[in-house]
Amino acid sequence: MVAPSSITTAGNPVCLRPPRTALQIALLARGGAKRRAKRVPDDSSLHFLSVGDWGGLPIWPFTTPGQIAVAETMGKIAAKFRSKFALSVGDHFYFSGVSSVDDPRWRRSFENVYTARSLRRAKFWRPVLGNHDYDGNATAQLLYPKKHWHFPSAQYSWRETLEDDGRTTVDFVMLDTILLCGPDSAVDRKVKGAEKAWRWVEAALAGSDADYLIVSGHYPVWSPSSHGPTRCLVRRLQPLLTAAKASVYFSGHDHCLFHVGARGGTQFHGVGAGFTASHSTKNRNRIPPDQPLKFHWGGSMKRPFNALSGGFVGASVRADALTITHYDSLGTVLYSSRVPPRAREPACAPS
Repeated sequence: MVAPSSITTAGNPVCLRPPRTALQIALLARGGAKRRAKRVPDDSSLHFLSVGDWGGLPIWPFTTPGQIAVAETMGKIAAKFRSKFALSVGDHFYFSGVSSVDDPRWRRSFENVYTARSLRRAKFWRPVLGNHDYDGNATAQLLYPKKHWHFPSAQYSWRETLEDDGRTTVDFVMLDTILLCGPDSAVDRKVKGAEKAWRWVEAALAGSDADYLIVSGHYPVWSPSSHGPTRCLVRRLQPLLTAAKASVYFSGHDHCLFHVGARGGTQFHGVGAGFTASHSTKNRNRIPPDQPLKFHWGGSMKRPFNALSGGFVGASVRADALTITHYDSLGTVLYSSRVPPRAREPACAPS
């Protein structure tokens, strides 16, 4: 395993894809996608996507029907809403990352899949690493030279200002939860070098005065699914998110879509359904009552056909609200949640 950089600043082969027949049969067995999609905001000044765990396969066909369907629908949503970027929350290459910037997996499991022009704009992909990425050469992901892949550091942040008013601001903070918590999300133990990474996180969150603060990492803080809550993040990141009044935390690791969180507090959204989906809710009882589970989705079909589907999130930012919309791989709106702007501290009256 090769560790990533510690800085904290910002012949053409044939494309082989698996046959669609299995997916089509599964959809027919389900009766097709007949639900009417809800209307989602389309007048935002900033729109972006969030997806994780889209890492394909290490053997032919190097991808999955779920990943292909998600990629196609992401391209359509990104074109419709003019998405500026996608927050990619790790596990980009199953099951052992990539070996170098020239590894064929880049082509087979990424470039040949996310082909829509709307997904290939400059700096469109904004990644963080997952545990499976660390099983390979993690630094290669930071060094990948394609213009649509923007990965300046293991942890990084940036600010967006809404174009329509020139005032509303959004801070994005991207965390490396493997640096922070180690390679096993089920184990809460001291990790060599983690304190430096934690100091960066503390400063980035405490220093945000934006109207919205959006944080992303691979491991979830809370999750009802197979991995469940990450004890390390519950202990250390949760208090920081609360103190900073973070708007949203996006995570992967568990292959489902979900929303956990109390009204008025930080919302926790799982987006790890980029190449498959799981119905598991075995850890829902580990989520405390003060962080209620609002939504969970593990595929639109019954087992085993749910594994052929996937999902992702689209987010629309306006001055009055951030709207988070969960989509399945057919583009059906599954769930939507609104997040108000962060409460600002009142200004002191002049003496």
